[in-house]
Amino acid sequence: MDLIVVSHTDADHINGIAEALSLAKDEGISIGAIAMSHNSAVSKAGKELSRLAKENGIKKYLTGKGDSFDIDGMAFKCLYPGKKAEGDPNELSVVLSLEYGSFSALLTGDLESTAEDDVIPELKASGYTVYKAAHHGSRGSSGEDFLKRIRPRITVISCGEDNSYGHPHAEALSRIEQAGSRIFVTTECGSIEIHTDGKVLEVKRYKNEEPITACGNGIRQVGSEVNRDLYEEEGYER
Repeated sequence: MDLIVVSHTDADHINGIAEALSLAKDEGISIGAIAMSHNSAVSKAGKELSRLAKENGIKKYLTGKGDSFDIDGMAFKCLYPGKKAEGDPNELSVVLSLEYGSFSALLTGDLESTAEDDVIPELKASGYTVYKAAHHGSRGSSGEDFLKRIRPRITVISCGEDNSYGHPHAEALSRIEQAGSRIFVTTECGSIEIHTDGKVLEVKRYKNEEPITACGNGIRQVGSEVNRDLYEEEGYER
């Protein structure tokens, strides 16, 4: 893996990351870097991820609105949250805009509708090829105005089978369908992978075909300062 981005530090979003970091050396898992927001980095869970990354020789980045990563020509730009924002982890989920050739994707963590309004001005005017639906397809996310701006061709919803929250909610599914997007849900497809060469898009569904892995090499971050104290105390990359 070239880069792991922590959307926020809820357990269902970081348990797998913590395991991957802790096993990196012993199991030969190659991880180029991990990135998280200031809000995540100062939390107890974020500090534990930072410790695991340091122990396993994995670079750490603090990221916030305006920062970008480039991985072999694939550009990731952080649209949200602000550099030193603090508050509810869901509302401060890292939102990433990804572009590679004619392909684009929007990754939204557990963002809710109140924060979606703050993100709308930052979105690409031309819309996105793929939308990773916010908050597992919750009714409180994927608002109508947000979807009108995204105009996704494909929407991926990640949620557990028979989950106690009832995700994805019918209200969100209806809004996404009305936006003209084709929907893929992990409860139906198993793990979902998106493959592209910047021109052609493929959706790989674990329950239907063998999973395929394709990674590039090299990573760099471009952006402004986040928090100098965290850089110095915790060893984050500049």
